[in-house]
Parts: sequence; C-alpha cells; structure tokens
Amino acid sequence: MSAKREKRTRFIARTAIFAALYTALVIAFYSISYLEVQLRLANILMGLVPVFGYPAIAGIALGVLITGFMSPLRLIDAVSALPSLVGLLLIYLLRKVSVFLGLTLYSLIISVWVSYMIALVYRTSFFYAFMYTFIGTFIATTILGYIVYKAYLRATKHV
Repeated sequence: MSAKREKRTRFIARTAIFAALYTALVIAFYSISYLEVQLRLANILMGLVPVFGYPAIAGIALGVLITGFMSPLRLIDAVSALPSLVGLLLIYLLRKVSVFLGLTLYSLIISVWVSYMIALVYRTSFFYAFMYTFIGTFIATTILGYIVYKAYLRATKHV
C-alpha cells in the first residue's frame, strides 16, 4: 500500500471512530443531551481535537449531523453540524495558543446557536435558553474536554 493511500485510510478510519464515539455517547446519554438543560457528554471528545486534528474534526462534525436527526428538533438540530464545524476548526487552530480558549469559544458558539434554535422553536427567552445551554456545554466541552486533553497528553507522555 502506498504511503498516500495508507494516510487516507488512516484518516477515514479515525474519522469513523470519532463519528461512532460521538454518536454512541449521545445515544447513551440521550436524556441529558437535548433541549434547554443539556449536558452533552459526547462533547468531551472536543478535547481530543487538538491532538487528532482533522479526523477528529470531521468525525465529530459527522457525529453532530447524525445525532441531530435523532433530536426532538430533527433537521433543525442537524444543521448544528455547521456551527459545530466552525467551532471545531477554532479549537484546532487555537491549539498552540490555548486549548482552553478554543474549547471555550466552541462552547460559546454552539450555545448561541442552540439557544437561538430553542428560543425560536419553543418561543422561550433566548437569554434563559442560553444560560442553561452554556452552563451544560461549558461543563462538558471546556472543563471535561480539557481534562480529557490533559489526560491524553499525560498518558502519551506529551507533557
């Protein structure tokens, strides 16, 4: 197998693994993954974006798309893959500046988007929706994701 083909195969395999992990975690914790009060534990995988790069970005974005169709809002929530992709790229681009900052910006971007959708569909206060969404997203993505990032570095001796 050529080096280029092997690299492409590795990319596809890692992308599939991240998509499957994200989807499995959302399904496993379905009851706390949707609506206003959400703690999407699958977002801990965002902490691996600085390490695995584009396969993690593609896989997680694909996982967000897949799980969006499982949500109570279906297609509307599936569109969340786009702001998620932007946030994932920011995490990766900011990895040498501050992983914590990248994870925080992701939390902010996705919280604004999800809160907008919730406020629009359920005719509730954007501010109210944002507060609940941001708290859960910040915990899962920024705090737990950062812990996963640091643990991975320690486990692989990147410290």
